Amino acid sequence: MTLAYDSSLEALIRPGVRATAFAAGVEPSLRGLACEAARLAYVQAEASLAERARLDDALDRVGFGPASSVFDVRTGGYAYCTRKKTGGLVLVAFRGTEPNDLRDFMTDLKVLPTPWKGVQVHTGFLQAALALEGPVQDWLTRHRAADDQLLLCGHSLGAALATLFGLIAVPTHVITIGSPRVGDAHFAAALPAGAVTRIVNCCDVVTALPPGSPAYSHAGQLLYIDREGALHPGADATFMLTDQATGQAQYTVRNLTTVNVGALPARTLADHSPINYVRAFF
Repeated sequence: MTLAYDSSLEALIRPGVRATAFAAGVEPSLRGLACEAARLAYVQAEASLAERARLDDALDRVGFGPASSVFDVRTGGYAYCTRKKTGGLVLVAFRGTEPNDLRDFMTDLKVLPTPWKGVQVHTGFLQAALALEGPVQDWLTRHRAADDQLLLCGHSLGAALATLFGLIAVPTHVITIGSPRVGDAHFAAALPAGAVTRIVNCCDVVTALPPGSPAYSHAGQLLYIDREGALHPGADATFMLTDQATGQAQYTVRNLTTVNVGALPARTLADHSPINYVRAFF
């Protein structure tokens, strides 16, 4: 299956409505699993039996059992937890910012760093993570076997939560898509060595926030998706800047010449859509 680039507003603000990219009997790569699982965190499984069934069906296609939803009313934080039916792998996927939920925006805006576990991290992200810590840890205690690997993933705000859980839940893998910066360099260094992969899609503006400073550094190993959808582990800054400038120019010309009125005005926004991460792996 080859997924087309989606420049629509709906792909950005309603990423969970699209049918799953998982296909029955086809084992995705670990990164592909993480990207689509992160997108599926936007399915409103906690609010609708039909949506819960849709999420469970998607997970079943790649061998996972039914999802258990964890939701915090105060912060709006959400995650789902599931385990491979044959064992060996547990998955926790965190939901990102929802445009119609003021709680998510309030979380994003609490940018002043706060001390935690001897490091400095984003106050809003930490509050949302700690609100989910108890129920997620309870689920892991009941369902994670001693030899199970643990994959944490998420998109946007969900990526930040997954990264913070890297110091909470003893993960094997943390794979984030479209992640903002979460904490300082000491936080990045404290995460499990070699466990974190940070996937960045070309012009995605969220990956540049909050701006780099002594308070905020990126964490994990970079996997860059170029303007054509090709993967570049550890891409250097010069290559990325050139690719991003070309990608944005091509996007603007293409939308002007095709009069694509439904397209987002800038690639910096369209590249943040979860499906435009997923397409690099399917």
